[in-house]
Amino acid sequence: MSQRPVVRETSTTPRIYTDGVKHVPRIKPSLKSPQNDQQRIQRPQLGRNARSGSSCLAICSKCSKNCIGIQILLSSLLVQGQTTVHAYFLSDTWYSLQPETYGQKMFSGFNDVNAPLSSLTPVFVRGGFILPRQAANTTTTASRLNPFEVLITVKTNAASSGELYYDNGDDIIPNDNVEQHPRVHWQFSFTSSIVGGVFTGNCETCSTTVKPPTLDTIEILGYPSAPNFSGFKLDGSSMTLDMSKTSYDASTQRVMISSKNLIS
Repeated sequence: MSQRPVVRETSTTPRIYTDGVKHVPRIKPSLKSPQNDQQRIQRPQLGRNARSGSSCLAICSKCSKNCIGIQILLSSLLVQGQTTVHAYFLSDTWYSLQPETYGQKMFSGFNDVNAPLSSLTPVFVRGGFILPRQAANTTTTASRLNPFEVLITVKTNAASSGELYYDNGDDIIPNDNVEQHPRVHWQFSFTSSIVGGVFTGNCETCSTTVKPPTLDTIEILGYPSAPNFSGFKLDGSSMTLDMSKTSYDASTQRVMISSKNLIS
């Protein structure tokens, strides 16, 4: 990954991830996400400052509310045979990551959420964040070889932000001091307006000994209008996208951009 702001322009792209950091929470539940009209199991990765508990903005009836940082909400079922969750969402922007309602905004107040036994735990993501995803594999080592995907959730009149903290995953932090540890640490932001969207990245620490995978897929939820894909730019230079893997769904306001080695 280059040590300059990564990508910018019209339908845009960001990412915030982290992996292999000591004391960083690992997420066991996988997220099922449609990709090019197919469903794939993906494991999310979060920034090292992720918090849990009271920062979650929803409460459930007959369910267990679990938060991963302030970005992701999991509504677990507690009653055997239960196939719906009566969840209450406080005022904010939330998007469904359930395959059946993927990208759908959740209304404030109570929502009856379907939770079929054939599906994973209902998962929702908060607007205004940049989240990374990476296809799962049989081992962590194999999973780390898969390219990154990034999920951007738009919040009205607010920028989306996130960070990436990534290291080699199996080395020891010197003197238990992360500042001495070889790593890649990016700060990301995404903004949009009537002229397009802009993603920027600032690499605060970029060790040459750490080689993150490429970013191949950019997904945006809540993008208000059809982007001008022909105006896509990377580091200020025009770039031709693979239109077979690039699309905009006006009904869900969902942007998909995918290309091998999109950002390296």
